[in-house]
Amino acid sequence: MLEAMNTSANPCDDFYDYACGMWNVRNVMPSNRASYSTFGKLRDEVSLKLKDLLETAAAEKQPATLIKARTMYKSCMNMSLINERDVSPLLLILHELGDWPVLHPSWNESGYDVNELVAKVNMRGKNVLWNQWVSADDRNSDSNIIQFDQGGLGMPSRDYFLDSRYSSQLNAYRKFTTEIAIALGGDKATSARDMNDMVDFEISLANITVPQALRRNYDELYNKFTVDDLYKKVTNAIDWRRLLKLQFDEVNVPIDGSREVVVYGPVVYFENLAALLGRTPKRTVANYILWKIVHSSVYHLSDSAFGDIKQRYRQVLSGSSTPPPRWVTCVGTTTDSLEMVIGRLFVEKYFDKAAKRTADEMIKDLRESFTSMLAEVTWMDENTRKLAIAKANAISERIGYPEYIMDDKYLASKYKEVLPQETTYFENIANIWNVEVKDNLKKVNERVDKTEWSTGPATVNAYYSSSKNVIVFPAGILQPPFYSKNFPKSLNYGGIGVVIGHEITHGFDDQGRQFDLNGNLKQWWPQEVIEKFTKRAQCIVDQYGSYVVPEINMKVNGKLTQGENIADNGGLKEAYIAYRKWVQRQGREEDVLPGLNLNNNQLFFLSFAQLWCGAKRPQKYMEQVKSDPHSPGRFRVVGTVSNSQEFADAYKCPVGSKMNPVKKCHVW
Repeated sequence: MLEAMNTSANPCDDFYDYACGMWNVRNVMPSNRASYSTFGKLRDEVSLKLKDLLETAAAEKQPATLIKARTMYKSCMNMSLINERDVSPLLLILHELGDWPVLHPSWNESGYDVNELVAKVNMRGKNVLWNQWVSADDRNSDSNIIQFDQGGLGMPSRDYFLDSRYSSQLNAYRKFTTEIAIALGGDKATSARDMNDMVDFEISLANITVPQALRRNYDELYNKFTVDDLYKKVTNAIDWRRLLKLQFDEVNVPIDGSREVVVYGPVVYFENLAALLGRTPKRTVANYILWKIVHSSVYHLSDSAFGDIKQRYRQVLSGSSTPPPRWVTCVGTTTDSLEMVIGRLFVEKYFDKAAKRTADEMIKDLRESFTSMLAEVTWMDENTRKLAIAKANAISERIGYPEYIMDDKYLASKYKEVLPQETTYFENIANIWNVEVKDNLKKVNERVDKTEWSTGPATVNAYYSSSKNVIVFPAGILQPPFYSKNFPKSLNYGGIGVVIGHEITHGFDDQGRQFDLNGNLKQWWPQEVIEKFTKRAQCIVDQYGSYVVPEINMKVNGKLTQGENIADNGGLKEAYIAYRKWVQRQGREEDVLPGLNLNNNQLFFLSFAQLWCGAKRPQKYMEQVKSDPHSPGRFRVVGTVSNSQEFADAYKCPVGSKMNPVKKCHVW
């Protein structure tokens, strides 16, 4: 902790500098990284452990699914064979999909059908033009439903295509697409012309999307239709019934015009998309649709063909000057492909069962803290307060890992269609993409499994699910610096305790509050209470929206980040209350850490702040400001503690100092 601190800084002037001022000096960002932080260091440690498990586990003692994980990893590590196979695996897929027009100057559009091509690309795991998936119906969280939303783009956000501050990234993207086409066999002139047209088309796509900061009201976003009604709404170019039938036939699920679907956001996106498709040459649209496959695939193909191209683009986009070590890529790919298998390996060797018991106890403490805070909220009427307390008490928790991953039969069933071979890495990845899509489509006629985890146990993160009203803390995050059974409670409550409180508060942020205790999208607050909440949330929006990221001289987007900022503020407050109640139960203060000359309340806040030590390259800050709902780490610290009277008391900050302003923002 001392090594990270800048003890010459005044904690009341800039608590982030005080807590983290020396972290970047002692933790030099690797050249292959765009960011490096406390989270990043822990993820590196987990990756090293997974590498060891994948390389040394005794195959003869493993069930078949664990052998599959090692096979996937080995196929990824065999770069000599991957380079030898060059671009041929991708060209074969493109041929099966009707060929990528840019590689064929005389491409014949007569056999082209946008519905068929989108369906085929979707089945290979790549959403294009719009996003499509099956998951819980927000208004009936026990049932799954087909859902549509505006499409993702080839760069991190729409701003990269529309904002002149990102012109260098857009130019690099144009060059990247052209160089990839040439590497796959396209001639220079055709590649330059076709890819330029394609990127212009993507700029048009970006223009018809709605910024994420304006998409936080689920009640406005949620629009339910039958397939036939959606077809009537959007008739030009998109045949919804045929498109869905092409996909669901592959998993033997009948789809007809009476099937209900949910469209997120105004249907005008799809109306504008249909019009855009109608006025764009088919060659350009086909190039774009297949670019989605190409773009994803080049990261799993020959480095001799694509390595330099990828790195030049990566450097402009993220600032990293070298590619990651191959083993890092392969651990990540294997974990993404078989996350529950990898999670099984990780928890068997590294998870401390005592952490699960402690987390259970702390969740109980944090829940009690939150309900006590609800009891003191003056802007809620009594009935809404009772409903909010009921929702808080109904939040279920998942800690460490799901027990079902220890069942060999479960893993065998889940991954039965995943069939990796040591000599066909690219095909292994393509197989995974297809299996994941099919598994998702099959859910459409199933009840929602509210016990299912959406991340693997080796994940260094936590999350709240509004549709399940559940908080999840994987094994990966239940370790230092977030938690240790050997840490003082001040550090554990300031670490994992704040994370727990953060996730609980997500159930009551600007988005989570729209869902009831059963996970259903429902207006269970009276309008006057919503207005009072919105006014308080606006204080948070304005506060964080005034912060300027010094590395790029750009402001934080207060609207985009408000949910995470509300959760940060609520989580810190809850964790501090819970810690002081723990001390009260002990009947005395715990011993302080030697060498720091800080009392336990001060240690609590220091532990919280040091979770967010780290730095990003300017390019990564530019990406974060436009696309990440989290504020940069510096502002997650100073923004939160400057709203905390308990922090000001602990560090004896004078009223009016930067970390103890007269005006403080409070939602919870």
